[in-house]
Amino acid sequence: MNIIFFAFVLVFFFFAAPAQAFDKYFSTHCKTAGVPKALAVAVARQESSLNPLCINVAGTDVTPKNREEAIVIIQKAEKAKKSYDVGLMQINSQWTRAWKIDPVSLLDPDTNIRLGVKILRKEIDRHGLNWQAVGKYHSPNPLRGRNYAWMVSRRISGDSKLKEKVSAPGGPVYYAGSGRIFREGNGRRSKHIRKLPSFSPLSSICAGDLGQASVSQRRPVGLN
Repeated sequence: MNIIFFAFVLVFFFFAAPAQAFDKYFSTHCKTAGVPKALAVAVARQESSLNPLCINVAGTDVTPKNREEAIVIIQKAEKAKKSYDVGLMQINSQWTRAWKIDPVSLLDPDTNIRLGVKILRKEIDRHGLNWQAVGKYHSPNPLRGRNYAWMVSRRISGDSKLKEKVSAPGGPVYYAGSGRIFREGNGRRSKHIRKLPSFSPLSSICAGDLGQASVSQRRPVGLN
């Protein structure tokens, strides 16, 4: 019994507690933008594992120890004119340049969530509340967008209808180790479709998993 209780506490600490820390920001900005809160939280979980200091520079995760170190990383990437993503919702540097905002401000959870929800709203307006909108938040590439939407849908809790809406029909299309792409449906993998760079359907950008998103994958399509 003690082991079960301890396991429950660990699950709460790693999943529920972080989300609760930013709950007021998600609630406020999702209500204002008309974006399902459960969807925005799921996107943040997928993008950063709810780590406000999460940074990805040119497709490579960087894990700063504190805010001061994160600021230095951002400033170096900006000076080098590299593409980089910052914070809970992994806002890309092209957005900060287009909107003329200080990229360091994205380390603030309130600001980061507000802008992430704004981008998500833009894609929902374009495509509707479906997997295409969620996929375009991540990438203009349809296959990568499809996989991403599937990953996000797996992180939605307590809303089965929303999960169904944003999950691509037929399941994800993803790699099988060698970089070859397969479609998965009904729990079974079909024959090889075509080759694509290796991509893990369960990876989280700042969770230290495989399947890092490249710069081209993460280019914000809303700027097109």
